[in-house]
Amino acid sequence: MTISYAEFKEQVNSREFNNFSNWKSAIQCLEELYDTDKFVYFYPRNLYNSNPAELIIFLEKGYLIVKRSSKDSTFSFEENRCRIISKNFIATKFRNDAQVLNLVYDNGKEITLHNINDSNFDWVEEYTQSIRELYKII
Repeated sequence: MTISYAEFKEQVNSREFNNFSNWKSAIQCLEELYDTDKFVYFYPRNLYNSNPAELIIFLEKGYLIVKRSSKDSTFSFEENRCRIISKNFIATKFRNDAQVLNLVYDNGKEITLHNINDSNFDWVEEYTQSIRELYKII
């Protein structure tokens, strides 16, 4: 699995990520707005590559996406209250090959998780496991 929300928070506090101070601000805001114990699943997209990072947090009745602005130090918190109407998982024989989970919601929005695109070479297997765990949970 990738990292849990608690592990992410710990690593930010330990300054293990680029822009850790920005993520620290996002964590503070998250904890003011949400009961983090009620997060069903935490998926950090692009945390380990050069693409814009975002946190996808699955909630009991929907999901939350936290994005950092590339222009300044602001964050957006987009919560969608919805339910999954379909999920499609594309798996391959090898864990380091592409594994893709596509989730379709009743509000018409989709989330696609991709182990290779969402991580880097060192984290592909962990993201594969994370996607498989999420598939079982939701």
